[in-house]
Amino acid sequence: MERMLRYNKVTLRVGGRELGSSVLGCTVEVGAGAKILGKVQSGSYAKIGANAVVIDNVPEGATVIGISAYIHHISKRSSTLMSN
Repeated sequence: MERMLRYNKVTLRVGGRELGSSVLGCTVEVGAGAKILGKVQSGSYAKIGANAVVIDNVPEGATVIGISAYIHHISKRSSTLMSN
Protein backbone atom coordinates (compact mmCIF):
# COMPACT_ATOMS: atom_id res chain seq x y z
CA MET A 1 0.00 0.00 0.00
CA GLU A 2 1.65 3.18 -1.17
CA ARG A 3 0.18 6.70 -1.04
CA MET A 4 -3.16 5.71 0.40
CA LEU A 5 -5.43 8.56 1.46
CA ARG A 6 -7.78 7.36 4.18
CA TYR A 7 -10.32 9.51 5.98
CA ASN A 8 -11.84 8.99 9.47
CA LYS A 9 -13.62 5.80 10.57
CA VAL A 10 -12.50 3.56 7.69
CA THR A 11 -12.78 -0.20 8.33
CA LEU A 12 -10.38 -2.65 6.68
CA ARG A 13 -11.51 -6.06 7.86
CA VAL A 14 -9.02 -8.86 8.17
CA GLY A 15 -10.86 -12.15 7.75
CA GLY A 16 -8.27 -14.58 9.09
CA ARG A 17 -6.70 -17.48 7.23
CA GLU A 18 -9.94 -18.72 5.68
CA LEU A 19 -11.14 -15.38 4.32
CA GLY A 20 -7.85 -13.60 3.64
CA SER A 21 -7.14 -9.88 3.84
CA SER A 22 -7.94 -6.87 1.71
CA VAL A 23 -5.19 -5.56 -0.58
CA LEU A 24 -5.19 -1.96 -1.78
CA GLY A 25 -3.20 -0.81 -4.80
CA CYS A 26 -0.99 2.25 -5.12
CA THR A 27 -2.56 5.71 -4.67
CA VAL A 28 -5.99 4.60 -3.46
CA GLU A 29 -8.36 7.11 -1.85
CA VAL A 30 -10.78 5.73 0.76
CA GLY A 31 -13.63 8.00 1.89
CA ALA A 32 -14.78 8.54 5.48
CA GLY A 33 -16.80 5.70 6.94
CA ALA A 34 -16.01 3.26 4.10
CA LYS A 35 -15.89 -0.44 4.95
CA ILE A 36 -13.76 -2.89 2.98
CA LEU A 37 -14.78 -6.41 3.97
CA GLY A 38 -13.27 -9.78 3.15
CA LYS A 39 -10.64 -10.68 0.58
CA VAL A 40 -11.08 -7.62 -1.64
CA GLN A 41 -8.43 -6.31 -4.02
CA SER A 42 -8.41 -2.70 -5.14
CA GLY A 43 -6.49 -1.61 -8.22
CA SER A 44 -4.20 1.39 -8.24
CA TYR A 45 -5.69 4.90 -8.50
CA ALA A 46 -9.09 3.69 -7.28
CA LYS A 47 -11.45 5.85 -5.22
CA ILE A 48 -13.82 4.38 -2.64
CA GLY A 49 -16.64 6.74 -1.70
CA ALA A 50 -17.63 7.78 1.80
CA ASN A 51 -19.69 5.14 3.64
CA ALA A 52 -19.30 2.64 0.77
CA VAL A 53 -19.37 -1.05 1.71
CA VAL A 54 -16.93 -2.87 -0.57
CA ILE A 55 -17.35 -6.65 -0.86
CA ASP A 56 -16.09 -7.14 -4.45
CA ASN A 57 -12.81 -6.29 -6.18
CA VAL A 58 -12.34 -2.72 -7.42
CA PRO A 59 -10.68 -2.30 -10.85
CA GLU A 60 -7.77 0.08 -11.45
CA GLY A 61 -8.94 3.69 -11.79
CA ALA A 62 -12.51 2.93 -10.69
CA THR A 63 -14.65 5.05 -8.40
CA VAL A 64 -17.03 2.94 -6.32
CA ILE A 65 -19.93 4.17 -4.20
CA GLY A 66 -22.91 2.79 -2.34
CA ILE A 67 -23.99 -0.11 -0.16
CA SER A 68 -22.90 -2.54 -1.46
CA ALA A 69 -20.41 -0.64 -3.56
CA TYR A 70 -20.84 -0.48 -7.32
CA ILE A 71 -18.68 1.09 -10.03
CA HIS A 72 -19.73 4.67 -10.65
CA HIS A 73 -16.90 5.67 -12.98
CA ILE A 74 -13.63 4.29 -14.40
CA SER A 75 -10.90 6.79 -15.25
CA LYS A 76 -9.27 6.22 -18.64
CA ARG A 77 -6.21 8.15 -17.50
CA SER A 78 -5.72 6.19 -14.25
CA SER A 79 -2.20 4.96 -15.03
CA THR A 80 -0.91 8.46 -15.85
CA LEU A 81 -2.49 10.44 -13.00
CA MET A 82 0.46 10.23 -10.61
CA SER A 83 3.33 9.76 -13.07
CA ASN A 84 4.11 13.47 -13.36
